[in-house]
Amino acid sequence: MGWMTRAHSTWCISNIILLTIAILVGVGASLALAAETIDVNKVEIEEYPKINLSLVLESELELEGFSITQDSESIGEVTSLKVGEKPMSVVILIDLSGSMKGEPIVEAKKAAKQFVEQVGAADRIAIIAFSSEVDVVSSFTADKLILAESIDSLEVKGETRLHDAIAVASELISKETNKRKAIVVLSDGGDTRSTRTGDEVITLLGNAGVPLYAIALTSPELDTEVLAETAKLTEGRLITDVRPETLAGVFQRLATEFTSEYRITFESVILEGPSDLTVVAELAGENLSTKLELVPPQGFGITLDAVPAVAPASQEGLVPTIASPIWLALAATLGFMAVVLFVSAVG
Repeated sequence: MGWMTRAHSTWCISNIILLTIAILVGVGASLALAAETIDVNKVEIEEYPKINLSLVLESELELEGFSITQDSESIGEVTSLKVGEKPMSVVILIDLSGSMKGEPIVEAKKAAKQFVEQVGAADRIAIIAFSSEVDVVSSFTADKLILAESIDSLEVKGETRLHDAIAVASELISKETNKRKAIVVLSDGGDTRSTRTGDEVITLLGNAGVPLYAIALTSPELDTEVLAETAKLTEGRLITDVRPETLAGVFQRLATEFTSEYRITFESVILEGPSDLTVVAELAGENLSTKLELVPPQGFGITLDAVPAVAPASQEGLVPTIASPIWLALAATLGFMAVVLFVSAVG
């Protein structure tokens, strides 16, 4: 009887442990699936007080709409468009120089294929490999199988013609008709063999207006000066502190950003000085929010009332007008002549 009790106790404890592990795993999985984020990545104020926000919304829940408050004052009309549903053209450039041998290229291939699988069915992708030569491994296509096979064929060799590869990507993507475009570069070193200079590449992409997303894989040879300047100029991004084992997460994040982008348009209700914006994504069951500071364009908000040369209204209801410099000059001249005539008469 005592043996049966001990066996039964052992069985109970084992099952409790297994049940606890299962619950913890289930909770962890639920938390992973429930990860909801909202991030504003671009603010356009060129037409202020009209404002355009570009934001990325990650959620499994149904979106019901967006609302915005500005210094606690509610914005009346907010329009939104999911631009992530519109077709996009992306060039992926992958460094095949000698330093990418081993784990870096293995993880890079996995991450690139995952990116291809995650983007939209209508999105067109091109693959460019660069080492001592620049090779367009796959021209633009939406065929995910062809792209995966192209990525699998990549082999490490040679040096780093980074600048030349970016120039080829710029020329290739310029022929695409999709309005949404991006160039994604993965490299672990600085340029060693290009015929083009860094300044030429910066100017080229700056004129093209295609954002560059540079993934800088950490290595002793890494040089991000040109990538950082180009990414900033094109309103892309430089992603640093990347290791081979984190490449999949970086590419996944970029694919999510491209497919989950929204464009929000509204008019500011505060015309002068900085203000705080709170953007809320209203989802089925919960809300997600993010905050940012909005600063009007330089010089905006200066009105005619700030100009001292304003004549007072002579009658009720008339709008004050600015005294014309010509009339001011004429009045000064007539006044001066009157003084001269008076002095002459007295003399």
